[in-house]
Amino acid sequence: MSDHTQTLVPSEGEDRILSLDIIRGFTLIMLAFANLFASFRGPSVPESFYAVPWKDGLTMGVEHFVEWVIAGNTTAIFFILFGFGLTMQFEKAQQKGNSFWAFGTRRMLVLFCIGVFHAFFLWSGDIVHMYGLVGLLLMAFLPMRTRNLLIFSALTAALSVLPKWLASFGTVGGNAGGLIASDKLYWDTLATEFRMFGQADFWTLVGYRVKEFLNLQVRGGMALVLAMKIVAHFLLGAAIFKARILQQPERHLKLLRWVRNIALPGGFLLGVLNSYKDQLDHVFPPMIAKPLHVLALVGRELSKTGMALGYGTWLILLVRDPKWLSRLSTIAPAGRMLLTNYLMHSLIYGFVFYHYGLGMFAKMSPVKCALLAVGVLTLQFPLSWLWLKKFKFGPVEWFWRCLSYGKWNSMVIRKTVGRSVPAV
Repeated sequence: MSDHTQTLVPSEGEDRILSLDIIRGFTLIMLAFANLFASFRGPSVPESFYAVPWKDGLTMGVEHFVEWVIAGNTTAIFFILFGFGLTMQFEKAQQKGNSFWAFGTRRMLVLFCIGVFHAFFLWSGDIVHMYGLVGLLLMAFLPMRTRNLLIFSALTAALSVLPKWLASFGTVGGNAGGLIASDKLYWDTLATEFRMFGQADFWTLVGYRVKEFLNLQVRGGMALVLAMKIVAHFLLGAAIFKARILQQPERHLKLLRWVRNIALPGGFLLGVLNSYKDQLDHVFPPMIAKPLHVLALVGRELSKTGMALGYGTWLILLVRDPKWLSRLSTIAPAGRMLLTNYLMHSLIYGFVFYHYGLGMFAKMSPVKCALLAVGVLTLQFPLSWLWLKKFKFGPVEWFWRCLSYGKWNSMVIRKTVGRSVPAV
């Protein structure tokens, strides 16, 4: 067997990019809030549907903070990290003269199965299964040069926002929210969600999730739009790796500072504009309201990418300071176990909110939801650190790794005389 076709095997002492694990840890923080507020606590409906209405400034402030600073931007970071990580594995295999394609295919198929399990048994909002499916297609792009990756990323991003751009012309000049709220299907769907998540037992809820999974992901057009978003961000992550921006930040300081200074405030303002798009007709004349409405709908999608890049560049620049590197290194272990901790969110939140657990669905105020997220993270960070003191990988990462390589891989850190194993 030649060097170029030999089986890919796991590396026991592979180097890690600490700043990458820090960004993953930061993403975990955002995921803890985003998924809780977007789905687990209850559907996004008028406050009269909730057992605990909120009207004071503090609770509305929490709502706006999560919506403008966290929600939506989290998935964009997740997508970019996915492309970065897969490209890193591809290049490592090339450098060692190993074949990546069989390994990569197994890795994506196992990830798809993990995602489907998550979607059926824990949370119907799972995104991991889409990573697995889209990742199979995207492996064909891995050998591309940085410039070509960026071109394809931009084209795919434009296609992903095209449906919203076209739809915006049909909603300008009227109360889009009112049209949706009066739709019978919309209210029937909400009633079903309250019944299933607030009253159903575990296995009834599993059956509902399976049905919704097939309806929305397989037969619905939403899966295609989501796939295009994943492709665009995946290719962007691949280009970031190939440009060595994270590996050699000193060579890209001007670009990093420019992205941080432009993308973060710009993305934030577009997100705020999107929140108030239905009120634009009441504030501005039609000549101004119409382009602002289109900008709000399309710009919100662009703002997610911008803020994701802004957060990433901000952290890369921040860890250049040894003091900040030391502080932020505390979240790196949780970042190394991102998949495990992501699934743990669903396990904990499902128990808290669904009927088979504490039954708090649509009963918890935004402030209490935020405190719950903080509590979960406070638990995960030290547990991740303690776990990685004894084990090489998180439990789900280890399971994924073993099936991907097709061989048993010990997860216990073997102590060697004269050699220390770093915690991060």
